[in-house]
Amino acid sequence: MSLVYKLGKALKAEDAVAGPVNGSLHWAGRGVEKTHCGGFLSLVAKLYVYYIALEAFYGMLVRKGTAIRSHEADLEAVESHRVGDLNTLFYAVVDHNQNMHTLAELAPYVDVEAALNSYTYERPASGEIVETKTTTRAALKDCEESDFAGDREEREYYETTVRREGLKLLCLTDEAMAMKVEGTMQSKKVDSLPNSYFAVQVFRCDNSTRAAGNECASPAAVDEWLYARAFRPYAFDVRPNLLSFGEVLIRDFQQYRGIKLMPGAKTDYWFRFRPNVYERTDQALFSPKQTSKFSSLRLVYETEYVLPKEEESKAG
Repeated sequence: MSLVYKLGKALKAEDAVAGPVNGSLHWAGRGVEKTHCGGFLSLVAKLYVYYIALEAFYGMLVRKGTAIRSHEADLEAVESHRVGDLNTLFYAVVDHNQNMHTLAELAPYVDVEAALNSYTYERPASGEIVETKTTTRAALKDCEESDFAGDREEREYYETTVRREGLKLLCLTDEAMAMKVEGTMQSKKVDSLPNSYFAVQVFRCDNSTRAAGNECASPAAVDEWLYARAFRPYAFDVRPNLLSFGEVLIRDFQQYRGIKLMPGAKTDYWFRFRPNVYERTDQALFSPKQTSKFSSLRLVYETEYVLPKEEESKAG
């Protein structure tokens, strides 16, 4: 027998449409025999049933799940992070009518700067631990389009809000973004390990720190100007996209409450950069894992102080 004959016979044997026929099967007065077409259709149906069964079995073996894990920096091996690698930060000085100001417009009334306060410790053989503080300062700048080129969310915010509404925002310079923060509050207050924190500070204009030709406005004019102004922080916070394995991080625009600049007031706004590890697990049979790291921003606390009259010049 030829191979074609054998294959044809095997295909006919699969025919479940006409029913099993060993000799003659009479239905409606006519004889019915297995056919190649019936065998082909029956074979396709059988393979589809096998496919459904295998798909269900595969579903029992494969699990798609996500797990987000946040971790603190190991205090025995303190991590450091460039400010520019963390959440995107920018600021504005606004008045009661929501008008914003450029650095040139701010110059007669306030000084705005970025500062990195770093702490190191010496442990003498006897006596108390000696703490050394080092402060590094950097200027801010008027924001430009290139400051919002990080990703799609930043570019959309620039096009739909900053450019369209003509916002006058203040951004970090390259020097400020190169500053490195490390450690936690526990590093400083409990363990006396190297640590640093990043700050953006607003000080009342002081002629003693100004060069000739760049003097402050009169004290009365500064007071009047400050009463109607607030300093407002903005940021892009980051969170994981729990619905996607590909586009894993979502950046949310955040606008925080403005800090009053009125004379005699001092306000502390403390934010915390929290390092996160986002782990995604797929195909549990083989346990592959995808990991992404990102920083989330949390407002820890805000405190407003009223200064004694003799210290009003320190307000900021």
